[in-house]
Amino acid sequence: MRKTSARTPARTSARPKFWSGIGEIGALHPIDGPPGNGPARYYAFDGAAGSVGVISPLSHDYCDTCNRVRLSADGRLKLCLFGDHFIDLRTPVREHAGEARLIEICAARCT
Repeated sequence: MRKTSARTPARTSARPKFWSGIGEIGALHPIDGPPGNGPARYYAFDGAAGSVGVISPLSHDYCDTCNRVRLSADGRLKLCLFGDHFIDLRTPVREHAGEARLIEICAARCT
């Protein structure tokens, strides 16, 4: 049996087009997502084998639970999904920095 979370699509502050057309497919219900899986809120259709995780970028109410970083194609490690905070990893990688040095660079920016 699936547990429901406190948030539902109707209660989110951001109402992207995703939610407006979803009723044509069926009722999407909130469920608990995988533990430790970051800021997404999870939903599923009755009887569906899978679920969908949604991060509402306009609400920004997930920062305290976010555990996501992104590595861009130009070598920037983005520390925030919303902001412009990043660590340049391309330069040290091109300079043949080892793993220890990359860890040192990241640790210095995250403290």
